[in-house]
Amino acid sequence: GVNQDEFSLRRIARGSFDSYIRTWAKGLGGFPGTVYLRPMHEMNGDWYPWCVGVNGNRPQDYTRAWRRMWSIFQQEHVTNVRWIWCPYAVDDASKVLEQTYPGDRYVNLLGLDVYNWGTSVHYSQDASGSNRWRPVEECLEAAYRRISGFAPQPVWLPEVGCAEDGGDKAQWLKDLLGSPGYDRISAVVFFDVDKERDWRVDSSLAIVNAVAASLAGTRPANESEI
Repeated sequence: GVNQDEFSLRRIARGSFDSYIRTWAKGLGGFPGTVYLRPMHEMNGDWYPWCVGVNGNRPQDYTRAWRRMWSIFQQEHVTNVRWIWCPYAVDDASKVLEQTYPGDRYVNLLGLDVYNWGTSVHYSQDASGSNRWRPVEECLEAAYRRISGFAPQPVWLPEVGCAEDGGDKAQWLKDLLGSPGYDRISAVVFFDVDKERDWRVDSSLAIVNAVAASLAGTRPANESEI
């Protein structure tokens, strides 16, 4: 549940879990490769105990907790971890996004988790507020433009999912991957799970073919770009 006062952002920021965080810094620092770390994602929702507005969390608690974790990794001389700051892709007119951004020094990549929930009754964690099919632009555009306006890093989509009810899932994914309007997006990670919806990218042959066609000819990003 969201009300876990023992693990509030204030307690993380005050150092209650420094020793625990340090074990992760040492462990990830010893990993033979680059690690992309996405702590406390979707902080602009209300479904995790680290979200702003629940569990007594304030935006400043979020940034302080993030920076404390980051500092511990620096103290342990960890050089192979890239930090991904990742809100849910919804623009609710509040200033939560700007207020929870830890700062350019502390963030290597910007993330947005993007979902089209379709027309069925929404799962309780959905933040969109209505049950209708949403085109890619409506799911992504506003949040993408907003974070692009105050932070310079490349953008990843660490969670992408589309329901199958209410529209053409294959076309939706094709539109997402083929849109020319999001030039800072350098990686897309599909939420490949049959969970609240069947988010899987291989839930039908048509979807597999659409994704394969969209990815044909693309090149992987190199380390200098991220």
